[in-house]
Amino acid sequence: TTLFRSIYTGAGWTNPPVESEDIPAGQAVIEETDPSYRIVNANVTFPKDTSERLYWTGSLVRADVPFTAAWTRKTENASLLDTDMLAAFAPVESYTAESVLLNVSAQELRDSPSVYPSWVRNRFLALPDSVPERVLALARDLTASEPNAYDRALAIQNYLREFPYTLDISTPPAGRDVTDYFIFDLKQGYCDYYATSMAVLARAAGLPARLVVGYANGSYDLERAQYIVTENYAHSWVEIYFAGIGWVEFEPTASEPVIFYEEENNSDPTTAETLTEEISFNNVFSSLLQNTVQKAWFPVVVVIVLGLAWIGVDTLRIKRIPPAQTIQILYKRLRRLARPVTGYASRNQTAHFYA
Repeated sequence: TTLFRSIYTGAGWTNPPVESEDIPAGQAVIEETDPSYRIVNANVTFPKDTSERLYWTGSLVRADVPFTAAWTRKTENASLLDTDMLAAFAPVESYTAESVLLNVSAQELRDSPSVYPSWVRNRFLALPDSVPERVLALARDLTASEPNAYDRALAIQNYLREFPYTLDISTPPAGRDVTDYFIFDLKQGYCDYYATSMAVLARAAGLPARLVVGYANGSYDLERAQYIVTENYAHSWVEIYFAGIGWVEFEPTASEPVIFYEEENNSDPTTAETLTEEISFNNVFSSLLQNTVQKAWFPVVVVIVLGLAWIGVDTLRIKRIPPAQTIQILYKRLRRLARPVTGYASRNQTAHFYA
């Protein structure tokens, strides 16, 4: 995360005045969090020059360097549900940041009531009078049949993800609303257009929303076990406020993977039926194998010897390759072995959600 934008003008985004606060190294900027958040520690290095801004994922808790926090809203208890830090500034070459990342299920989001604090309603539902009526009507049409805030957000996100992604577009004509121009004229664009349009449609549908500017994940360096993030990964996306939960990320840009929130109950009859069939097959196979061993013990011995030889060779190979590569190999094998139970994992599913 770099910063968020909260005031939509029709031509772009701005922010209200901020309150600056100097934070000593190691001091927490938000209060103790509940189990719905998990702690993430990130070591960040700028290889060519110093940076004036700190980066993190989720919500920043503390850093090992002193920095200046820019608040758009600060309360005495510094609760995640009642406080907004716009950005953090420090001229550093490297630092370690501790942050918390929301760990919430789709069902919890569906159960969240559409009742918001006044500061959320006043700031993050506001739209200028210049937004065309057809944009407001589209928001109503997309969400009218959805029973809760989460499904309304998904309906808007999925609608926008049908638009082709491209960087080869012209700027909006003077006086045109950006969202209206993107949806009804351009019908293609890059992340700023997707994120702006989702935030505006969400607000029009009664969902408090803001645009967030930062960076995507970057590319993973297997040998060094680190992510490399360049300017090419600059990105913008959307956060929607859920009562009792906080700001939740959504990804409307078609070129990026969907942000996945796990369903609490993943069981279904077809999975149980498949497992029963597999157990029955295993019983038949075991009986067949037993008869084969009794009638032809020599081929069985040969298979066992070859299997042990393969295990020995594979063990030696695993011990000699770099640890990061070993982890990748073993994790892929685990997923293959788990397919009868879990099925195929989606490409954007993290190891945390897969577990």
